[in-house]
Amino acid sequence: MPGDWGRRTVVLDACVLVGTIRRHVLLSLAEAELFQPVWSPEILDETERAIPKALGRSDIPVSHHKNHASRIRYLMGCAFPYASAHLVKNTFSQPALPDPDDTHVLALAQQTEASIIVTENLRDFPAKVLAPLGVTAISADHFAAFLCDHSPDTCMAAMTRLTQRINRQDVDWTAFLARMKQTGFRQFSAKLAAM
Repeated sequence: MPGDWGRRTVVLDACVLVGTIRRHVLLSLAEAELFQPVWSPEILDETERAIPKALGRSDIPVSHHKNHASRIRYLMGCAFPYASAHLVKNTFSQPALPDPDDTHVLALAQQTEASIIVTENLRDFPAKVLAPLGVTAISADHFAAFLCDHSPDTCMAAMTRLTQRINRQDVDWTAFLARMKQTGFRQFSAKLAAM
């Protein structure tokens, strides 16, 4: 992780905002003021388009999934009104990424002076391209584990609040950690379990 520890501006890529658990964990950590999330309308557009596909239940009308995705976007905007940044085109010269469709994510990181992009598409953000720009791409699990190493009590409090919000009898702390592990938070859930 580059630079000194402190509250950071962090770009959340669409792929980490689509899945319910991943989104709730990251936004709960942001709500605890461990980092300042940033996204663009383009990232939110991608997220909104992908949520219905991720839900993909054939017994529920597509219109319901689309309404659900729109509501998630609305609630994210209400919870983090300063997170949305409109990308100023052609502000920075962009190095070639493996997937040119990801250029806007890197441009947003440069524009907002974010040193971290949280993404599951790490191959699309190679270190040799990002490092000269002072940007690091990291998975949601590694990022959450990094935050836990630096602020364990705050992370634990944030995850405790999240389980209280879920408020389901079948989701106790153990079940919550197991669900996190299933959705890719292996390191983070292990750190929480050891506390």
